[in-house]
Amino acid sequence: MIIDSYTHCGLDKFLPVEAVRSSMMATGVDRAVLCQHLGQFDNSYIRSCVASEPEVFAGVAMIDTTQLGVLENLVHIKQEGIMRGVRMTADSLKNAPSVSRSILSHGMNLVLYCPEGISDIRPQLDKLAEVDGSGRVIITHMGTPVVVNGELTRGNELLECADNPILMVTLSGLGMACEYPHGATRDFVGATVDAFGPRRVMWGSNFPVLGDSKAYGADLALLLDNYWSLPEESIPWISGATSDHLWFDSVTDSL
Repeated sequence: MIIDSYTHCGLDKFLPVEAVRSSMMATGVDRAVLCQHLGQFDNSYIRSCVASEPEVFAGVAMIDTTQLGVLENLVHIKQEGIMRGVRMTADSLKNAPSVSRSILSHGMNLVLYCPEGISDIRPQLDKLAEVDGSGRVIITHMGTPVVVNGELTRGNELLECADNPILMVTLSGLGMACEYPHGATRDFVGATVDAFGPRRVMWGSNFPVLGDSKAYGADLALLLDNYWSLPEESIPWISGATSDHLWFDSVTDSL
């Protein structure tokens, strides 16, 4: 079972779900988590994709945290039972802490994008660990590391958060830090898997931001061919089993 834990689709930005499906089929990916893009609070398209194929897709909504009724909106999303998570940015986490707590307390997952890194949201992350709920916080794109002149200059602060039990990480988006095959991040990827453990790390494509279907397959191959020099037993978890448990309430039979 191979699962893409972070991909995009849409009608007014990115590509429709058929493009995701095509890349999945060409690459041997079985399931995918469809994450709403920034600035879009109408989740009806992704919701319809998930509702039509819940065995294949899980969905992550976005909500406008500045609007009145945001907490009631969360309750509606939870009760509807289609979207399993909500995406927030680091800024919205800081500005609307009650929303992030409500997401977790309702048993939904908080998918967190931190374009400026995670150093300045450490206090908020620590407080979320105190929330009574089954939801988890997924730090996308490995906390958005930065590479300058072939050297990692931001990112290792993610490792300092590994003792927070509700935090998980997507191995995704490294193309935003450096060109494929992201050699400057090899040690960082290995250290992240070592610190968090493979049951808290998930591969995600960030399609179509990373490129076309060929780039999609090449990105997955880095993991399956163990370019990252990870413990072999960790690869089935990172490539699918962790996401299967988190987003689809199961664990791959082969493990």
